[in-house]
Amino acid sequence: MRRYNLRWRAEHPDYHPGWRLAHRPDEYARTQAWKDAHREEIRAANATYTAQYRKDHPDVCEAAQRRWRARRNGARIGTPYTRAAIWARDGGLCGLCHTPVTEARWHLDHIVPITRGGPDAWENVQVAHIRCNVRKGNRVGDRRGGAGGTHAAGSPVT
Repeated sequence: MRRYNLRWRAEHPDYHPGWRLAHRPDEYARTQAWKDAHREEIRAANATYTAQYRKDHPDVCEAAQRRWRARRNGARIGTPYTRAAIWARDGGLCGLCHTPVTEARWHLDHIVPITRGGPDAWENVQVAHIRCNVRKGNRVGDRRGGAGGTHAAGSPVT
């Protein structure tokens, strides 16, 4: 790398390393003027990129949203997991009513809700029917007689 730098500097004797430092305020003003003139284009490009990223990486975005929600509620963030790993671990059975759940429509239920101080961790989540999870609300376990969280705790399935 050093040899390349020395050769480049020999080929460009007019380059002065302090030029950028001396002209930084001018460059900053020019950059800001361009950003101000193209604000809507930048906003549209960012929105397009964000939408495409969310479409291409749903698990990453969902995990980031869960972690943000856990931090906002003061819960600790435990062992990372994915929806696919939880589905594989629970075998597609609802942790609240213990009946099969369709793979297309299910919720990720926190056994001890985040709002009650439960962690966002592998050990504290289970597969649940949407209806069962909504009915449970933010209560701990299930008040309808189901144990809630009957899965065997273990390491995440990747």
